[in-house]
Amino acid sequence: MILMILEAMLSLLQSSALSPNGANPGSRESHVLVYDNARGELLLFGGRASDDSPVGTWSWRDGQWTYHGGEGPTDRSRSSIVYMDREESVVLYGGHLRGAGYSDVPFSDTWSLKKRQWLKLETLSPQGRIFCAGAYDRERSRFVLTSGRDPLSGSYLNETWEFGSGQWIRLNIETPPSLWCPQLVYDEKAKALVLLATNTSTGMLNVWEFDGERYLMLSENGPKVLLGDQAASSVGAAGGVLVFGGVASASLGKDLAKPQYVDETWRWNEGSWRKIEGKGPSARSGHAMAYNRNLDSVMLYGGSSKNGTEGDMWEFKGDIWKRIHE
Repeated sequence: MILMILEAMLSLLQSSALSPNGANPGSRESHVLVYDNARGELLLFGGRASDDSPVGTWSWRDGQWTYHGGEGPTDRSRSSIVYMDREESVVLYGGHLRGAGYSDVPFSDTWSLKKRQWLKLETLSPQGRIFCAGAYDRERSRFVLTSGRDPLSGSYLNETWEFGSGQWIRLNIETPPSLWCPQLVYDEKAKALVLLATNTSTGMLNVWEFDGERYLMLSENGPKVLLGDQAASSVGAAGGVLVFGGVASASLGKDLAKPQYVDETWRWNEGSWRKIEGKGPSARSGHAMAYNRNLDSVMLYGGSSKNGTEGDMWEFKGDIWKRIHE
């Protein structure tokens, strides 16, 4: 007990030295969020900051942001990050250098974060990629990674990997091909992973379920509003998947350097889509969302909008969005 108290005091002193009063991650996009169940706090890592806010690792608890320094993975965007219940640690895979487009160089490393200490894992990781999707399968205690693109060749990587017991394994299964900006989320009620990706021919959001052995197409008639770059999150024991924002399907065939952003909220649950009405975050893409198990709500931070890069934080609970801070 004494050792635990001393460790907590040391962590607090280190955080206080790094994070001045009132500090927060600032305006950024292409970062990742995950809820650390063991510590009861929301973690934010990486992304592209539009101001002088340090990138590195941040935590949010009791309404306060704390910066934990830049130790650990090098600065990067669009990593895949999960909390693994069995290991009681956060695991991060990949990402790419802070840039834009397919000229980016991807990372293929894997890191573990436990008690706020990053450790690079010596394991054979999947090939570096961009626009892949990852999530933690709580039923099977596995970090699942699927799809993505090779930024050098532009080719799709139609494959599925699993991480568990410190090792990555490529699964010998058929993966849905040529997925554009997919999302992967664990549905706690269905006890299965839900894969989302827009069909660029129809503009409709497609849905698959993955049980560890195969992908099953559930719907080809999702909202015809999203092209990609939306964020998705579990909604806990209530079941289903929450989706917000992204780039509009109306951007297809147009200059994607000037995208049309979406401000719609949708929920997938028990085989159907439902649009959530009411005011919420402004239209954006490149934001991040995560389910906060302690508050039983979904948290959203940052993103890119027509006004530039955002630094606001929102909470979704009971079909209502609430702004936490600007």
